[in-house]
Amino acid sequence: MLNGFTIYSQVVFVPINDNVYEYLDRMNIKGFINLDTEVKPFSRIYIAEKLSDLREKITNLNIIDKDLLAWYESEYKYELLKIHAKLKGVNADNKIDIKDRWRLFNYEDTTFSFNISPIAGVRYSFLDGGRNYSGQIGVRTWISVSNWFGGMLDMRNIGEFGDFVDEKKIFSPKRGHEIGTYHSDGIEYSDVRAQLNLNWDWGVISLKKDYIEWGNSYFGNLILSDKPPSYPHLSFQLKPAEWFRFNYMIGWLHSGIIDSSRTIIVNPGDAPEVYHERFVKKYVVANMLTLTPVSWIDFSIGNSFIYAGDFRPEMLIPFNFFKYMDRNTGKAIFEDGNGTFYFDISLRFPSTFKFYSTMFFDVDSKEGSLGTFLNKAWYGFTLGGKKVDLFVSNLDLTIEYTKVNPWVYEHKYRSLTNYKHLEYSLGHWIGQNADQLKVQFNFQPISRLQFKLWVEYIRKGGQKDIKYAYLGEDSEVFLYPPLRKDQNIGLNVNYEIIHELFIEISLIYSNISDEDSNRTPKYLLGKNNIFNLMFYYGIP
Repeated sequence: MLNGFTIYSQVVFVPINDNVYEYLDRMNIKGFINLDTEVKPFSRIYIAEKLSDLREKITNLNIIDKDLLAWYESEYKYELLKIHAKLKGVNADNKIDIKDRWRLFNYEDTTFSFNISPIAGVRYSFLDGGRNYSGQIGVRTWISVSNWFGGMLDMRNIGEFGDFVDEKKIFSPKRGHEIGTYHSDGIEYSDVRAQLNLNWDWGVISLKKDYIEWGNSYFGNLILSDKPPSYPHLSFQLKPAEWFRFNYMIGWLHSGIIDSSRTIIVNPGDAPEVYHERFVKKYVVANMLTLTPVSWIDFSIGNSFIYAGDFRPEMLIPFNFFKYMDRNTGKAIFEDGNGTFYFDISLRFPSTFKFYSTMFFDVDSKEGSLGTFLNKAWYGFTLGGKKVDLFVSNLDLTIEYTKVNPWVYEHKYRSLTNYKHLEYSLGHWIGQNADQLKVQFNFQPISRLQFKLWVEYIRKGGQKDIKYAYLGEDSEVFLYPPLRKDQNIGLNVNYEIIHELFIEISLIYSNISDEDSNRTPKYLLGKNNIFNLMFYYGIP
């Protein structure tokens, strides 16, 4: 046990879809560790700290949990050895089974580490009457120095080709992207992530272009999600005590609107004239305070703000109610920003159960004052629960419902200040005027082999222009038409052969109807059977 204190070493954050997150979440629900689940990603040293805590509970783990513990210990062996060296009376080896994994280059000593790993993958998809092929190739490297600095770079090029390529992925849980190249039979784009991290005993400050998640959920995050393409952001994390955590971030988004006042004509009078155009600057700022009064309850509260134009230095103050501050600087109706307010709660009681909920308010207040905060607030919520070891060991059940009312994530200035980046919602992927119910069983019969069986129902209403909300010409009834309905049943089988080398198979039955003839691609409508075969190295 680490006696309630976080031991920081060099900080490198782990991609949020690494399998280690799911393993630690299960151990947290079982009560073997205390995990800060409200904000992701986690750092490598934080994950190693939790693995070290689990090693002391080894006698309470079942055979598969023990195997997985050893599996992840071999991946985080360097961080574990540093932790053990700092804890008096703990054997540095501590029965850690050191297994190698495939890297292009790997060097680690007591003060410096440098790693380079390849990224490569292929996926074949077959839908009734058509087929797709996609592939990616790239490299990930991370570096750390002493006990205060860490950095990472992840670069990959991705191509999707075939008969039913979803070019934009707007209404999909898959991550959004900005298309780099169009081909006759598909698209090609890149995904570049990077991080620069400085840390001390009770905090971390980071400059990142990476994916993040805020809030407790499994199938989509209302507050901040990994749906939009990664965007640069400065983050600040504090944890001076086990019961107190604070997170802050300010990010640079893409508005998609040309700032004509800053357009420059290069070589005027020459033919042809060349225009150097710039987009209007767009920013997101958010904070969240989390309190843990007892070990099995986490309660979080926070707010965010989207604004455009000139950079506002007051938005750099982390402990702030940003919408209220807009009253003085933005003068509300003149440079009005888009403010939100949210709550998140997680309860891990009784043992092997987790219940969680998020409430998200999108604030529309012309005065921008605190007193009118809830007067015109559009809202969404998530309510869910998870039971691990249902009937038998390693069989888990998750049930989650999310509802997002009309106009949430939107704003009167449209793309200038809406809760989006490159047309993709910063929050839940279903967007406004929609709901989702998903039930999923996870089963792990042997170490590193996982089955996921799920049923999902989604409804998506109309999306009239935001002007109707402000003009009062629309009743804003939830799920106003045209209505789209999705019914999906899926089975996913995933096996990790060696660290980060996966083979994955999925079968999906879908039945989709849409009253809007222009919204849903024709190939998705009606009843379809989809088969996917994937083979990849590197975390997606």
